[in-house]
Order: sequence, then structure tokens, then C-alpha cells
Amino acid sequence: MTTLALLLALLLTVGSWFAFARAAPVLRGGMLTMTFAFALWYWLPAVNVLVLHYAGAGSFAVPAAAATHAAWLVLGYQATMLLAQRGLARWCRIDEDEAARQLSPTLTWLGATVLLSSLALVFVRFDDPVLSMRILGGATSARDHLTFFNRSSGAAESLTKLWEILNLWTALFVLAAAVDARRLLGAAALMTIAALVVGFLGSGTRAVLLMAGFTVVAAATLRPATSVASRPSRLGLAALAGLLLLAATALGGRFRDGIGPIVADTLLVNTDMLSETAFALDRLRGWQPARVADFVLTPFSFLLPRFLGVDKTTPEHLVVYNRIRAGYDIVHGEGNVFPGIVADFHLVWGGFAGAALFALFVIAVIAAVEAFGRGLAAGPVRRAWRIAVYAFLLVSVRNIQGSLVLVMLVGLIIAYSMQRLDRRA
Repeated sequence: MTTLALLLALLLTVGSWFAFARAAPVLRGGMLTMTFAFALWYWLPAVNVLVLHYAGAGSFAVPAAAATHAAWLVLGYQATMLLAQRGLARWCRIDEDEAARQLSPTLTWLGATVLLSSLALVFVRFDDPVLSMRILGGATSARDHLTFFNRSSGAAESLTKLWEILNLWTALFVLAAAVDARRLLGAAALMTIAALVVGFLGSGTRAVLLMAGFTVVAAATLRPATSVASRPSRLGLAALAGLLLLAATALGGRFRDGIGPIVADTLLVNTDMLSETAFALDRLRGWQPARVADFVLTPFSFLLPRFLGVDKTTPEHLVVYNRIRAGYDIVHGEGNVFPGIVADFHLVWGGFAGAALFALFVIAVIAAVEAFGRGLAAGPVRRAWRIAVYAFLLVSVRNIQGSLVLVMLVGLIIAYSMQRLDRRA
């Protein structure tokens, strides 16, 4: 039965691409994001659970019946979400045929700024120039020198995290604009890729690289066919190769297992939300939270910092899941595991209500992207802004990002300011 669910997921993915081929750009972007997300977090791991049986670091066994139940539940959520997206088709505009004639000069300055900002963040975070240089050189992993409490200890730590998030969003925005203009080997893109590598080195989290990879794929897929490619330079190719080599070196320093196991763990084990969903279905069957408001507020949480006196509570289902799944105290201690967005909605609301509210969440994000994006002129800047927001939606399928609304609003200010500067120039 799990095999049938996997085959139906493949058919749903292919069919949805044709169904959205002539839809508004914001819908095509949303469909691409969620298809990419479900493939990454659920269906690739399902292939491993069903066929490959690769046991990497952090993998765990779940009952076959629970895995089958999880696969069908995920398929139902994905189908419900795609049907809901189609309901937005008449509201979203189709007005984005304008291709990027040239890369905005403001983007080059923005790329340089985010690179310098990312470097500065590493030195501020570790407060040790020698250690910071070793981390930037890939000689040691940032994760060996960081603590991972689930709550910030104060205003300084919260503001540092905010700084990191804004660096990441801005880098993804510039990268998307560069790919949209077919200038991946230009100065703006290379400085931005360098900033993303620095961001990965300074945090040790693979999500930075996953979001960057998605941004390149999405921007290349969604840009107009009329955009004109530039001639690649040897210097640009050499610089890109050097940055990728540094990222690979950092991955080796982070995991120390060789590139093969790193890739397998990243695509099949670390992303395995199917098994997490199966565990939730097996061990938390019939459980219901006493409060749901804390979960509803999750995408807004970075707009409600505790150091300003806002009293926030960790969603109850995450507290219970972490305690049962790994023995973590995510309120006062370090470490966490995530059940994935399907299990999130299923544990909080259950049954058909969970699938319906999940679909509502996705179309609410897409509708907000469409509504806020109307304040930007149609063209490459608006496309890049959307893709950078969608990159945060991508990782929200693993765990809903508390910065999701924040990056949408602050990113809009950055994109709008850039357009104003371009017009004055």
C-alpha cells in the first residue's frame, strides 16, 4: 500500500505541473515550492524507507503499518493543498512576462553588503577572531562551538538571530534576481553565494544550502523564456568552483563522514519527515492539545519577541512530541526534533480538519505573497522577492518558521527600496 501511495504521489506531482503550467506566476511558484518540499521532506525519504533501507546517522525504525498510514496521510494533505491552490487561480494576476534586461546595479551593492554583514556576524557571534577564522576556513565546525537552546537567553541573542535571518533572506533575494537575469557568474551572484557559504560556515546548518539550491532551481524555472543569457567568464567559473569547494570542505568538517554519506543523510535521513509522521501516528494516537493558539501564532513569533515582554508559549504538541520521541525538554533544555508540518496539523486538529487547515495555511501564504507583491512593479525584483519568501516556506514544511511573516514584510521593504533607488538612478 505504501508503494501505491508513492506512485500516486509521483502522478500527482507530474499532473500538478501541467495543471499549473498557465497559472499566474505566484501560483506556479507556490506549486513548485510545495512540490519540491513534499519531495524533499516526505517522498525521497519514503523511497528510502520502502526500497533502499539506508540507515544513516539519526535514522530510526517505525512500524510498517504506521509508515503506510503516514504515506497516505501525507498524500491526502498534498492533494488537498493542490486543490486549494487551484482555487486561487482566478484571483491571482498573470502580468509577469517582462524579462530582466540587465541586472540592477543596486543588487551588486546589496550583494556586497550582505557578504560583509555575514562575515561580521560570524566574528560577533563567536567573539574570538582566531576561532572565527578557523570556522570561516572550514577547519572546525560552528556547531562544535554553539549551544542550541530553544529559547533566546536575552535581547542580544534574539537580535543576533534576527540579524542572521535577514542576512539569509537578503542573500536569497539577490541570488534569485541574479539567476532570473541569467547572471549567476556575475559579481552580485558570486558575492551572494559567498555570503551563503559564510552563513553555512557560521551556523553549521544544512538548511542554508538547501534554501540556496531551491532558490537557483526556482528562479531558473520561473524566469521568462525571453531572458537573454550572458557569456560565462572563466574568472566567474573559477570563483564559483572555489566557493563550492569551500562549502564541501565545511560539510566534511561538520560531519566527518565523507561526501557520499553526507549526501545520503541529507536527502534520505535528515529530511525524513515521513518516519517522524509515522512515529507521531503510532505513539501519540488519540492525543489532543489543550491549546491551539500557540501553534497558530508560530509564523508570527519573530514579530513577538520575549525581550519586549511578549509572553509566548511553545506549542504543546511539540513539547510532548520531543519528550516522547527523544527525551528533549524543548522549553528549558537544548536539542529538538520536528514531526513535520503534516504531523503538526494532524496532532493539533486531527482528521479532515487538519488537512483543510493545512491547505488554508498554504494558500494564505501564497495569497499574502500575491497581495503584498502587488506593491512592487511586475518584473524581476518581484519574482526574486517571491522566491526568497518561498524558500522560507520550503523549510516550513519541516518546521514552520517563526520568521515567515517577518521576512515577507522586511523583504518587501528591501525590494521596494531597491526599486526606488533604481528609478532615481
